[in-house]
Amino acid sequence: CATLAGIVWNTTGNLFLSLIVSLGLGAILGIVNAILANVLGLPVMVMTLTMLNILNSIHAVILQTQGNELVIKEGMPAETVVYATYLVVFFLLCWAIFNYTKMGRRNKMIGSNQTAAQFSGISIMKTGIISFAISGIGLGIAGFLFTSYKSGSQFSTGTVLDTIGLNVVIAIVFGGMTTSGGPRSRISCGIIGAFFCIFLDEIFRSLGIADYRFLAKGIVFLVVSLFNMW
Repeated sequence: CATLAGIVWNTTGNLFLSLIVSLGLGAILGIVNAILANVLGLPVMVMTLTMLNILNSIHAVILQTQGNELVIKEGMPAETVVYATYLVVFFLLCWAIFNYTKMGRRNKMIGSNQTAAQFSGISIMKTGIISFAISGIGLGIAGFLFTSYKSGSQFSTGTVLDTIGLNVVIAIVFGGMTTSGGPRSRISCGIIGAFFCIFLDEIFRSLGIADYRFLAKGIVFLVVSLFNMW
């Protein structure tokens, strides 16, 4: 999403079009993920990690057409208040949907017991498609913001994977969210986990031992996972 948003911005100079492309692509990828998970009968987490690897390969090919580094033209919004506004608005939207709508209650039921949810008349496919579409829109927003952050500079495959990659999954676990979902899931877990994940990165960078942050995250990930199981 970030790369295509950057390419569109470089080509057209149209900020709105760049945002729409990023949002649309994110939603499409989310829907495809949901459909494949249901058709293949795979756990959502497994399907997500599989798609991560597939999309990483596609992304590398796209960047090769740009010389393996994409230089983003200046002019995209780079103010902290813009990022904060997107974050707060999308967080409140997801929080409201998850806690006060039928869609949110259905998600909690599916996460708690998928078989029981099906026998209660809930469509796993339909619920999954809508949920992943919303998730994909969030992904598109994040991609657009990442491109804005890089406005006036460049990024490569390594930059994106190092900055994002599996940090998303780790952040969810850090925040206390169960990967299977259920009634105890909280939208705030993702926010808390993300801040903690970035906090660890910055601490290790400031100490000059950035390469060890992956080891630290792995250890914390295992400890938190074991604690959640207990």
